[in-house]
Parts: sequence; structure tokens; C-alpha cells
Amino acid sequence: MRALFYKDLCVLQKMLRIYALFVVLYTGLMVWMEDSSFMALVILILFSMLPVTALTGEQNTNWGRFGQTMPVHRRTMVTEKYLLGLVGLVLSAVVSVAMILGTAALRGQPLDWGGTLVLVGIGVALCAVQQAIALPLSFWLGGERGRLILLGSMVLVLLALGALGSWVEEGLPGWLVGLLASPWLLAAITVVVLAVLLVASWCISAAVYRNKEFN
Repeated sequence: MRALFYKDLCVLQKMLRIYALFVVLYTGLMVWMEDSSFMALVILILFSMLPVTALTGEQNTNWGRFGQTMPVHRRTMVTEKYLLGLVGLVLSAVVSVAMILGTAALRGQPLDWGGTLVLVGIGVALCAVQQAIALPLSFWLGGERGRLILLGSMVLVLLALGALGSWVEEGLPGWLVGLLASPWLLAAITVVVLAVLLVASWCISAAVYRNKEFN
């Protein structure tokens, strides 16, 4: 597993340097913009694409065929991509929180820890859903198409949020109002739902990759 992580880090070195430049650039822009929290969420989206980007690199170098000669189970290769995605989300969440709170401090504004954590938490949840959708399709269709799928799933999630927003404007049922009034319960339910979704996604990816043929 460690060797697979090292391989992907080598493949993603150039991309990670570009992401670091984005962080510096976006942080500078956020200081000057009045409402700039969305720029920190862009970092979440970029890091959520790491496993699909790694799959693209493998596809371009025909690593999949070479990997079958190694004493590594295909299921382990799939697991590593999901762990890479989770590590990317955790890292980007920390960076996003630091960007939002850091720019607020530079502006002399009070630090809104609660609002920032909620905003970043929603972003992480959405990116996790995108990964759960995109990774099985990427293992099946390839990394290049996986990027398009990831962007497409992002659009679908945003449309779903828009529909949810319209529903909220019409009035929420009592049980949902009570749920929203309990942020810790809502967070726990969200984590459980995401865990189930990612496990189901992993099972599909493992089945797809197990039966995949490399020419």
C-alpha cells in the first residue's frame, strides 16, 4: 500500500505544486475580495480530483498492465485510490479552513469558526459524493473520461442543491426542522450516509477492476 501511495505521489508531484500555487494565489485574492469563501471551496474540488488524476496517469503510461505482474491484489489498488481521495479531502479541508480564517484575520474581522466549519464540511461532503460517483466509472471507462464524469457529477450535485433550495423556500417539514436544529446529529447522519455511499462505491470499483482486462 505504501508503495502505491509513493507511486501516486510521484505521478502527482507536478500537479501538487500547481495546487500549492493556486492556494497562494487564491489566498491573496481572498484578502481583497468582499465575499471570497467560495475560492477556498475551489481547493476542495481540485484536491477531490487527485485519485482520478492518478488513474489518468496510470492509463497514459499503461501502468495497469505492468501492475498485474506485481504481488499486489487488485482490490488493494482500488483501496489505495479511495484512501488517496480521502487524504486529499482532509488535507484540502484543513487548507480551506486556514485560508478562510487567515484572510478574515488579515482583514481584521472576527473569526467565525462555526460558520467556516459548516461551509467547509458541506464542501467536503459534496466532493465525497462526487468521488463516490466518479471513481467506479473511472475504473471502468478510464481516467480521462473520469475527469469529465467528475465535472458532470459536480453539475448534478449543484442542481440537486438548487432543487433542495427551492424546497427549503416552500417550507420544511417539522422533522427536518428538528434535525437541522441538532447540528451534531445532522453531522453524524451525514458521516454515516457518506460512509455507506463510499463503501458501496468501493465495492463496485473493486468488482469492475477485478474483471478489467489490460491490453
